[in-house]
Formats: sequence, C-alpha cells, structure tokens
Amino acid sequence: PVGNPKRDPTAGLLALRARAKVEIVFAIFSLTSRPITLMLAGMAKHVAVRGIADNRQWSVQCDALVAAKVDLVRARKQHAAMHLKVAVVDRRSVALGSFNWTNNAEYRNDEVLLTVTSPALAVMLVDQIDAARKANKP
Repeated sequence: PVGNPKRDPTAGLLALRARAKVEIVFAIFSLTSRPITLMLAGMAKHVAVRGIADNRQWSVQCDALVAAKVDLVRARKQHAAMHLKVAVVDRRSVALGSFNWTNNAEYRNDEVLLTVTSPALAVMLVDQIDAARKANKP
C-alpha cells in the first residue's frame, strides 16, 4: 500500500507523475518495485520516458519497462556501479536520495527521497543522465 508521500518514498515518487506533461528522465541503481514500474510504464503512453539502470542490478522490472517501450539503457560501461537514484520531471521537478526503487528499500530500510522544484538542478541532472545513456548505448 502506498502511504503518505511526505513519509513514504514510493508515494513521493509516484506523486511526481501528476506533474509530468512532457518527459520523465531517470537513473536508478536497483528497481524491483512493481508500483514504480507500473507508473513509469503507464506514463510512457503519455510522455517521453527514458532512463538508465545499473547492469549488475538489472531486474525483471527493468525488462518490463523495456517491453512497455520505455527507453531504458543498461549501464555496462561505467568505471563503477551506476549508483544514481534520481528522477527528473519536465526538467523542473527532481526526486533524489538514498531510495532505491525496491521493495526492500520501501519496507525494510530507512531511506530518504527529496523532491524539489529546481529547473537548474533538473537540467544538470538530465545532462548527466543523458551523457551516461549516450556512453552506454550499444
């Protein structure tokens, strides 16, 4: 169940979907959360959704996003783990923190997810994510 977005990282991330009019750009180390996967897959029908996920943490949920036509790249050529945990909506709103998009992070760990409106930070993060995606494209 999704709780209060002020205390529940998954709810906070899901709340961003209402803001998306053009695009969602994300980078995630680990993704096993079905609610987040369903949200991203559903959003891909209405806005551009692209991201990058760590190759060693690639999951069935990542495969589900690819099947849903989300432009998701495997981070294979990194010098270390692709450890980002960030989503950017319309180059304006940003969600980032320690929160991996996983069931364990949601139900077993102490996590933080900060959501802010900052076009300057959003553009910087989109540039970083797009550079990593370009470097990792086959």
